[in-house]
Amino acid sequence: NDATVDADIENGKDTNESSSSPQTPFTKEQPDIDMDLLAAISPPIFYVSALENDGVDDILRYLKQRATPSRYWTVEAGEVTDQSPLERVEEIIREKIYRCLHKEVPHQVTQVNRTFQTVRHKETGQRGMRIHQDLVVKRKSQHRLVMGRAGKTLQRIQEQAQQDIEKAFGGDVVVSLHLHARLRKSQHDEPLEASEYGMQREVTWDDLRNKQ
Repeated sequence: NDATVDADIENGKDTNESSSSPQTPFTKEQPDIDMDLLAAISPPIFYVSALENDGVDDILRYLKQRATPSRYWTVEAGEVTDQSPLERVEEIIREKIYRCLHKEVPHQVTQVNRTFQTVRHKETGQRGMRIHQDLVVKRKSQHRLVMGRAGKTLQRIQEQAQQDIEKAFGGDVVVSLHLHARLRKSQHDEPLEASEYGMQREVTWDDLRNKQ
């Protein structure tokens, strides 16, 4: 009330002060941050310039410090992968399935290797591969999507996969790739895995040429 305000003025108290005025949240002096501890628990940051070739040596030194000493290499010198040729072919075809099909359809496709045959020309030494693989789905709608209009989608998967397989094996390999879209009608259908599936054997160059 006015009497209280007048009393405050007489006592020299600032009437603009309010009990709800913000207070400093920290009443005690904060401890210094341990930078060494912070650096130990934080991931390292490297500033690298590809144009100036700056910072690469720092990364290499760090990797050498973190490497586990061993007398053996996981991958031998000159090798680019520990996958078998058949596994590499499967991965390439799988990638093209995901690129050419959409939504949930790629996840519903099962790859079944019918044939994987290799050959080398006796005179030139050129290598060849003959690959037959089934792309198996459970629904007719999925089968139509895998095929595409007039079989164009399946053809695109096959052509792109064949190009990448040739590049993956050095570019001098003659690849005969055949993909087939197959509808598995029921769980009681013939098993997807059989003894000849994924089979690898040597064939003659004439076999490869005649059965493309």
